[in-house]
Amino acid sequence: MLIPIDLLHLICSHLDSVHQLAMLCKVNKTTSTYLLHHAGRQWARIGKLVCGEEYWARKDEEINDENGRYLTMVYICPWISEPIQSSVPLPREELTPFIRKKSLHIKMTNAESDVVELLQRSNWAPGEDFINQTDGGGKSYGKIQQAVKLHDAVLMIIHSTSMSHKFVYFVSAKDFRLLRDMHEYGDGYWDISSMPGSIHKERIAVTLEGPHTIEKLFFGPRHHDRKTTKSKNDSLIVKKYWATYKGDTDAVKELLSLGQFKHNIHHMSLLQHAIQGGCISIVEMLVQAEPAFFLTNDSLWHALQCNRLEIASLLHSNLEKKTPLLINQEFRGEKSWLEYACKELIEKLKARKFTLIPSLGNKFAYEEFITPLDTITNLIFLGAYNLEDQTELIKILDEILKDIQHVHPCIQRNIQICTEQLHAQNRSNRCASAADCRSA
Repeated sequence: MLIPIDLLHLICSHLDSVHQLAMLCKVNKTTSTYLLHHAGRQWARIGKLVCGEEYWARKDEEINDENGRYLTMVYICPWISEPIQSSVPLPREELTPFIRKKSLHIKMTNAESDVVELLQRSNWAPGEDFINQTDGGGKSYGKIQQAVKLHDAVLMIIHSTSMSHKFVYFVSAKDFRLLRDMHEYGDGYWDISSMPGSIHKERIAVTLEGPHTIEKLFFGPRHHDRKTTKSKNDSLIVKKYWATYKGDTDAVKELLSLGQFKHNIHHMSLLQHAIQGGCISIVEMLVQAEPAFFLTNDSLWHALQCNRLEIASLLHSNLEKKTPLLINQEFRGEKSWLEYACKELIEKLKARKFTLIPSLGNKFAYEEFITPLDTITNLIFLGAYNLEDQTELIKILDEILKDIQHVHPCIQRNIQICTEQLHAQNRSNRCASAADCRSA
């Protein structure tokens, strides 16, 4: 049945949500053609209701039936616009003032502060304790620090892994539903432009010589081509991964049934989210469902680094069914897993040169050693013994322990366990050698 244009106009004038217009687009060819090409003012009218008078009043372009739908989409969701890249030089002497200025917290209203507190308290997303061990050991998720109003319907949530590494989520202001995770665009200083539908990110590329560079990404109306972009990972998939981290088995079952378990979210696999969440039943479920994909040496290494010994034991026992004495064999170019773990620890210690940084606090100076220490301890618990020079490692651990034994109980405990196990292994080796000599 054909619907007269006048009647369509009347119907649209009584709708009050973008979703209702989108659904009407799918009714038939007539409604689709009208709403996609000739009803821009109808989209703009609803966009104004969604975003609010104050936000909509800042627009500098007249909206008509031809451009209304596109501009409404970008005004409501600026992140859908394909970003425009640019860069400008930053003189070396201006680096520190630039960082200081950009590092200042955006002033939040009381309502926005309440949102930050609510999201932190509800464990809305994986937090700062979630460490990405497969991508250089940096943090994959940061602490939620700020909530900034984009318009009446959307908040920009800033989470930070350090002073200069800031990432952004866009969420519904009504129910905090994730609309877009911007992690794929990297870290930087995010801001909302004064014009509606415009957000931008700045990141400093530091050089050894000459001026530094400010790399910019601008998201906003693209009048010349109207290009849009989609996220690499749908927000629903992202939320399912977060639910897996929190121990939601239903989310895991759904991802498996849909075949949506091979994504990397924040550079992390589904199993790695489960490992860091600490739910052994989910790890077991994933390994049983897709052993070829999830049961790998890298998965075991991740569990060791995250200090999830029970999960590491599960993965280790399954892997050893195929490869006996696995962790005492070659690993990543080293003669054994323990050798590789010790090399990582020694490299971190050499970089720090055992120097405390009082202004930053001892915890900051030594917290990065907890992961390699946990890894070594867990490997020893699993039966790792293949280490070329145990004496050198014992000496280094003793030196660290002497410096910080009254500072960081967690590190002290790990070092004591490591040294006791290594001393025991040395005694065992000497006894074995003596027995061999007597029998000879």
